[in-house]
Amino acid sequence: MHVRRQLIEQAVTELSAITEFAGQVSSRRLLSLREDQLPYCNIYSDFEDIEVQTQNKPGFRKEHRKMELTIDVHATGTPETIDSDIDALVVEVEKILGISTLNDLAHEVTPTGFNFEYDSTGDVPVGIATLTWLVRYFTNEGDPETAI
Repeated sequence: MHVRRQLIEQAVTELSAITEFAGQVSSRRLLSLREDQLPYCNIYSDFEDIEVQTQNKPGFRKEHRKMELTIDVHATGTPETIDSDIDALVVEVEKILGISTLNDLAHEVTPTGFNFEYDSTGDVPVGIATLTWLVRYFTNEGDPETAI
């Protein structure tokens, strides 16, 4: 399994410890959520930058990888409480990832952004907080399944 996928799955494991999510943490690309599934946390990556660290012959080079890890936190609430409800969940996510190296697969896990959207078009209002994290890790060229 690619280290990228290992990192995402480790984040799923670690964030599953947040009791408010009640096991509703996944790494699915497409979601169709029902109200009874909220709050929900979805983890994925859409971007990774790879930089060769040494100038050795191919197959002997170290790769410095920088992956953007995205965490979407979905929750429902009233218009009066949705901000504080989402913030409470975000605090728990930041507490866990802020001290994590994702089972020592990563050298660094750093928060880089936050965005909040509010959708009141459905039967219940839903807030979606999107957190982005920079995850730095290393592999040897030609071995994307092993973090070094």
